[in-house]
Amino acid sequence: MSEIDYTEIAAKVAVLAVESMATGLSGKLSSSFDQIRVALHADLGRYLASTLSKVGFVKTILSSDSSILVERLYVPLEFKSKEATFSDIQVEEYLKMHLHVLITGMAGGGKSMFVRHLVASLVSRYRQVLPVHFELRALNTKDSDSIIDAIFAELVASAPQFSRPIFDHQLRAGKFALILDGFDEVNYDIRDRFANEINGFTSQFPRCPVLVTSRPEEGISSLHQFRVFSAVPMRKEQCERLIDNIEYDVEKKEQFKERVSADLFDKYPEFLSNPLLTTMMLMTFSVASEFPEKVTTFYQQAFEVLFQRHDRSKGVFTRKSYTELPIDVFSRVFSHFCAATYSEERFLFGEAEIYEDLRNAIQFEGEICDPRAFLNDLLQSTCLMQRDGLFTTFIHRSFQEYFASLFISKRSDPQMKMAIDYISRRGGLDSVARMVWHLEPDAFERSWAKIWVSVLLRRLNEVDPESDPIGVMKEYYSKGYFSLGSEEGGFLTEEITQFGVIANTLKKVYESEYLKLALVPEVQDERERVLKAIDQDREIRRQLEKLFTASQLERFRAEEGEPPGRVVALSELSNELVRLVRWDTWALRELQFFKNLNRDLNARLAERDRSFQSIFGTASPRPN
Repeated sequence: MSEIDYTEIAAKVAVLAVESMATGLSGKLSSSFDQIRVALHADLGRYLASTLSKVGFVKTILSSDSSILVERLYVPLEFKSKEATFSDIQVEEYLKMHLHVLITGMAGGGKSMFVRHLVASLVSRYRQVLPVHFELRALNTKDSDSIIDAIFAELVASAPQFSRPIFDHQLRAGKFALILDGFDEVNYDIRDRFANEINGFTSQFPRCPVLVTSRPEEGISSLHQFRVFSAVPMRKEQCERLIDNIEYDVEKKEQFKERVSADLFDKYPEFLSNPLLTTMMLMTFSVASEFPEKVTTFYQQAFEVLFQRHDRSKGVFTRKSYTELPIDVFSRVFSHFCAATYSEERFLFGEAEIYEDLRNAIQFEGEICDPRAFLNDLLQSTCLMQRDGLFTTFIHRSFQEYFASLFISKRSDPQMKMAIDYISRRGGLDSVARMVWHLEPDAFERSWAKIWVSVLLRRLNEVDPESDPIGVMKEYYSKGYFSLGSEEGGFLTEEITQFGVIANTLKKVYESEYLKLALVPEVQDERERVLKAIDQDREIRRQLEKLFTASQLERFRAEEGEPPGRVVALSELSNELVRLVRWDTWALRELQFFKNLNRDLNARLAERDRSFQSIFGTASPRPN
């Protein structure tokens, strides 16, 4: 895309706009306007050129030293409203119909880029409605009781010939469209007052299009005259287009884009559907030439971006911090909050509830701040949490898991073991235990993994998986049954033992090691082959029937069309049956996995001990 001459565009549009404004004037207003018409061509041209130079270029986290043309970077967004999906062009046309639009979206979701594109589009493709762009955060520092007063002050700074009566008339005539960006950036203590004024626009200037942008947080519900359009997360095609548009190393962009297309988007859709986080992932990918193996690294970077860097592209403005806590203290308090609520499996909070939880976290960390201020920072300064009707929830539950793991990783060894044991009893199928391992591998392995691997291996060694595979299964499950149907075949559990929950957590944490184990064929593939054979081979069916009691056979035969074995309880299984369906290979796999893990843990811990000894073991204290 060639460079856009915004000065030339502004000058041409200013002439057209001034002539359009002259229509409909009468009496004294018409006479006074005629006196300044020629001067307004230049004045309005300067104002539009200034506006376009401000909205037409942007700095990003990848280009902090130079500005980029917005039209080169912008990827058309989509919006949801009343269950329907709208393109950005449709939203623009909707606005021109003199309707009132509220654009909502989370941090980094592209709201500000859309507004920049919209303002430039309304000017460049001028059709009788001229945009007046105003960043609402300016109200935090301006000594103004009125948004209209503040907007007019900015206008006359470039176009001093404009009078207030003429300006108000153009608003009433619908010649201007007010683009009010960043309602969520207005300081909380003055927000209600300006929300009331925005609502008043609908009656004061009924023909004037008004668009407001905000994060979906408390306060915007009071803008009841506005139709809400929520920014839709990017699809893979939009993500790839954004990567193409970003001004960055071409080779690294292509490498990243190939990974996004191949697997990253499917693996991290919540992040790669967000323009800011996509850009951040490109930056991380570029620095390391690969996406971080430890997902905790990405979450830490995401937190730092949300805490400190999101508004870097918006000039010198820094989003107000209600608590003014430094990032490390804020992280500690939020980590306690996340750990406490995660442990109780609470993800949605009422107002009184969340204040109490935050108050407890603040007290635990020995800090002094207002829990209401802390919640405002979570909702508005960092966007780690969001409003959901009358409740508050996390921007994404994975952030709760990350900060819970961060809290656990900082505890003493006994406390860490207690926490991971608790997580395991809950099922241990989320990412918290694995994240703790990523954050503090030595403490995790020394205080928890090594202890439990030794216990599990000792128990498994007491059972021969080849001659007694059911013995291994009973270590894991206290109640369950075997199903041999081709559609639902497999071992289905009803009750799992403490041994089983710990083993499952270890397999989740060390998943790659477990999946790489090549001792036996993949159980799933083998099971499907066997189950298919059971359905097709009458001889195998006869062998199975010999293994069941007469009462079981009677039950099977009563279920016409059902293959035998569909309801075999764990207590009724025989090793012969288990070997016939090759589940003895699973038992062998379990034993080998824990043997390998025990070997690797011992080697890693011994190497860490040697490394520590080499650093501190030979050092002698210096005499006083």
